[in-house]
Amino acid sequence: MNSSSTPVAIPHVEIYTDGGCEPNPGPGGYGVVVLHPKKRAEASGGFRLTTVFLRQACGRMKKSDKAAAAGVCGFSKR
Repeated sequence: MNSSSTPVAIPHVEIYTDGGCEPNPGPGGYGVVVLHPKKRAEASGGFRLTTVFLRQACGRMKKSDKAAAAGVCGFSKR
């Protein structure tokens, strides 16, 4: 960055994820909410047979996808 560049404001973004199943293993799901000052993105899904670990990991992966789709800096969709 040179001295004549104008700094860019980075928006405050909040990302919430969770996942679970009952019993473990058993039926379960995950949910993701990305809150951006100008956008809100959500994702969720369910499975007939899964584990708590897999649903929580899936929620974290979907977080990256939703953040990239919302244009959040620092997240890239691969």
